[in-house]
Amino acid sequence: MERENSDNKIIKTGEVKVKDLVPFFGICCFLVSCYSEIPDCLGAVCENTLCCFNAKMIVCKTSKEEEAICKCCAFDFDIVHFHTCCKSRTQSFCIELRSSMPPSKQIPCLITVCFFTLVYEYKLACKCCTDVRDLVKLVYVTAEDDHGSTADQWVEICDPATYRMYYLNKHTGVSQWEKPENFE
Repeated sequence: MERENSDNKIIKTGEVKVKDLVPFFGICCFLVSCYSEIPDCLGAVCENTLCCFNAKMIVCKTSKEEEAICKCCAFDFDIVHFHTCCKSRTQSFCIELRSSMPPSKQIPCLITVCFFTLVYEYKLACKCCTDVRDLVKLVYVTAEDDHGSTADQWVEICDPATYRMYYLNKHTGVSQWEKPENFE
């Protein structure tokens, strides 16, 4: 049990939610982004998965634990069930790099150059200096007239931070966790 508690503390310490990232450069399943929330952006975290090997390292990160102020150095190496070919997340101060093969929920598919996002999740975005949270709203919320049925107004989206499905109204921009009536 002590081992599980240690792993949970390591995960809490270096967590950055994908919705808070501002993409700088991205091609499909490779993403370089900016994250400037202080004190969370301080220090470094590196998480790598290759087939069934999983490694995580934390250096000089502010700690989420009650007794600790800073996590000076933590390293964890596990052999896990095979679920992805390779996945990597590295955060060094305000720069974060993510990649995955095959693509995963933590690495959205996008095309971004110098903070200008052209495509997000296979849909035209054309937005500059915006975070992933706003890109989701941009590509799924439309300004079309309200001619469709109530069910046609909603789209189901996976929240990259929690992996839960939520529902976004394409016309109003309203989102909710509960499945709308008549949604198919």
